[in-house]
Amino acid sequence: MSKLQTPINNHFLLVLSVLLSVGLVALITQAASTISTNITTAGNLTVSGDSTFGDAATDVNLFTGTLQATTTALFTAGLTTYGASVFNEDSAAVNFRVESDNQTHMAYVDGTNNKVGVASSTPWAEFSVEAAGLSAGNPIFVVGSKGTSTPSLIVEGNAGKIGIASSTPVQELSLTGDIEMGSGATTTLFMDSTAVGACLQLRGANGTLYAASIVATTSSNGVNGAWNIKSGTCQ
Repeated sequence: MSKLQTPINNHFLLVLSVLLSVGLVALITQAASTISTNITTAGNLTVSGDSTFGDAATDVNLFTGTLQATTTALFTAGLTTYGASVFNEDSAAVNFRVESDNQTHMAYVDGTNNKVGVASSTPWAEFSVEAAGLSAGNPIFVVGSKGTSTPSLIVEGNAGKIGIASSTPVQELSLTGDIEMGSGATTTLFMDSTAVGACLQLRGANGTLYAASIVATTSSNGVNGAWNIKSGTCQ
């Protein structure tokens, strides 16, 4: 009789042990707990409440698979990724924002309107850069020359001036260097002003400024134009 009861008793004890283990795990995961050793899972780890990984700045938490947060994931000591990172994989109408020291929207992706803003919470173009917080004279956009810190293109934020090969544009468009124009058809340089008329300002080798403008003249052939060149500025 005892030989028949032994396998049955062992089977009963095994089932009872499994039930107790499942109940214990369920009890632990439903209540607050602190685990001071390593956790290794081959499947999913689901936490229904708040969770904290690490309690010191030197703690390293390594996720080799996918870390998915359906609400908010807060990283207080930095986030480093060694692979590709995707935000908004489901193409939802949600926004992405990066805050700097004094800008709440230093980098901003408007997920609803499909626009990107720099220092702007309401980008009005597909890519918008605002001059918010810049002092006068600071550039809003710079393209540097290859291998140097000299800007080849600069957009001055507050005054709306553009410099080409110039870091300090003094007019709406300032160019340091030469201009070449040409095409297969007729090349036209069009200048117009409703206030004082078209004027071309030139600087001589000695620094003297000259203003060249077209003035209307009357002849037997009708109204013609003639260049009027004088010392001074156009304005």
